[in-house]
Amino acid sequence: MLQDLPTWQNYERIILAYSVRTQSELAYAERIEEIAEQFSELVDNPAKFTFVPIVTRESMDGALNARLPKLLTEGELEKRVGLKLDPDSSHVMLCGNPQMVEDTKETLKEMGLTMNRRGEGNIAVENYW
Repeated sequence: MLQDLPTWQNYERIILAYSVRTQSELAYAERIEEIAEQFSELVDNPAKFTFVPIVTRESMDGALNARLPKLLTEGELEKRVGLKLDPDSSHVMLCGNPQMVEDTKETLKEMGLTMNRRGEGNIAVENYW
């Protein structure tokens, strides 16, 4: 999705919350930054990109340290990025292990967001395995 030019053209902000168990699993962090830099140079007015690493089973400088649903319900993710999830303008794509996707999807629904159906809604889901 980050390598899709319209993503950088059509949105004001892109926030990537990348959650892993351990710091060593942040395998794509450098590539993510490269992609963001590349697309920032290709688009006249690119989306502002924020990368938020989340490491759940150990502490890491600069990373949040809890499961995504908890970070959402406690407002920690919104606080980190300086932006509130707004059902009228926010779009969320979830990808990862089925339990994380399900738990996060339910948390987002409790926050007023809805599943994307026929182009309407805020939450798109892709199960990684």
